[in-house]
Amino acid sequence: MSGGLDAGPMRLPADGGAPIRQSLEEVSRRVSTRQAESLRHGAEALVSGARRGFTLLEVLVATAIMAIAVTTALAALRTSLRNAGRQVDLDRASTLARSKMDELLVTRAVPHLQSFGGDFPPVYTGGREAGWEARITPYELFGTPPQVGSPTLERIQLEVWWRTDAGRQQMHLEAYRPGVLTAADAGWAMEHGREMVGAAP
Repeated sequence: MSGGLDAGPMRLPADGGAPIRQSLEEVSRRVSTRQAESLRHGAEALVSGARRGFTLLEVLVATAIMAIAVTTALAALRTSLRNAGRQVDLDRASTLARSKMDELLVTRAVPHLQSFGGDFPPVYTGGREAGWEARITPYELFGTPPQVGSPTLERIQLEVWWRTDAGRQQMHLEAYRPGVLTAADAGWAMEHGREMVGAAP
């Protein structure tokens, strides 16, 4: 029918979309502004927390913990150094004692029946004062009564000493070597028979 209504799609005027675009732009600006403010507040909070630093109580607690840790570490280090120094002294004394004992075992022109000794050069002692003392006496008789010129076994008693901050330290060694009984040895053997092997009771 020519008199009916046209049911085609409705069309907006040419300038009808402008208000809608303006509304959308306004909403977008508001959302962007809120996001920017949120980010700014978050950043200010972080900066404020970083600038606040530590309280006096926190600093005191941290200092006390550090002091305890450092004191414990220094005590352990001091003990380790002391033990290491003591071990070095013992090793050095052992070396010197063995060297001196080897020398006494092969040297015949040394005093008998009396103590004799000397000092070690500082170059061998690490700068410490150190020395030695020895005594050679008959130890075993191969016949009784003691006869001059008879074979015997001599005992070498050696003491090595050194000084440290803790006082005088010492080390004792004993060794034996074959010998020939002298008149002095025979007289000593008669007086100290209980100290010898093979002497008459």
